[in-house]
Amino acid sequence: MSTPRKARRSRAHQLPRTAPLPASSGIKSVEIVGRILRALAMHASAVSLKELARTSGMSAPKIHRYLVSLVRIGLVQQSSDDRSYALGPFALEVGAAAARSSEPLQDAMSRLRRLRDLIDETIVLSVWSPHGPIILEVEESTRPIVMTMKRGTVLPVLSTATGIVFCAQLPRFHTNSLIKRELSGKLDNNPIVKNMKELDELLAGVRQQGYALNSGHLLPDIIALAAPTFDLTGSFTAVLGVIGREDRIDPRSDDKVLKALLSVTRRGRQT
Repeated sequence: MSTPRKARRSRAHQLPRTAPLPASSGIKSVEIVGRILRALAMHASAVSLKELARTSGMSAPKIHRYLVSLVRIGLVQQSSDDRSYALGPFALEVGAAAARSSEPLQDAMSRLRRLRDLIDETIVLSVWSPHGPIILEVEESTRPIVMTMKRGTVLPVLSTATGIVFCAQLPRFHTNSLIKRELSGKLDNNPIVKNMKELDELLAGVRQQGYALNSGHLLPDIIALAAPTFDLTGSFTAVLGVIGREDRIDPRSDDKVLKALLSVTRRGRQT
């Protein structure tokens, strides 16, 4: 019997648990850094020093001294506009490296390479983070497109096919704050939808057809297709995206690429 979509468990937002280490002496400052990074990871957007101090349970002067060094090495970044703080590019790289070692994502990466060999287009594998979809792995086409997709890049949820798939698959409480932020009009992100009603209608269609299409929101004549991947238990793990020129991958004129994407991503789902 097929598992109803609503009943599917999602592992896309879960971090692997680690066994506790035996009590022993350690380096206190490293543990403090861990508290700061964990506090930043709890927030979907940048936070003020005051809020970060409250979340981490430390005084603002103390935490500021650590932040200065963390910004220097890229684990934290500070906005030049309002001086707020967020996880930096190095922190995202570390998180992505840890995610790549998990068994479900090892499987997803093998699917990425298989799809790349099947269609020779640029393939992107993304996972969920508190800041939105983050690119975990990229396989480039031999026919490059005029845009760069890098590991560790955080994608918007409403102006990318990958982001739309995450919105369709994850419980709304994971995505709600990012959705509201991108619909607020305060960002220059050109969302595919303009309000919640349009979004709900779009997501219903994505769930029904099993993929999202983004045409023209990346670059003129560039199309992206994205579909969810599942592990052997049927749990949602990640999103595979295909990016290419409209004349090569547009499913409205030729569905060869779309069929390959759906074939690869559906492999391993329980029925």
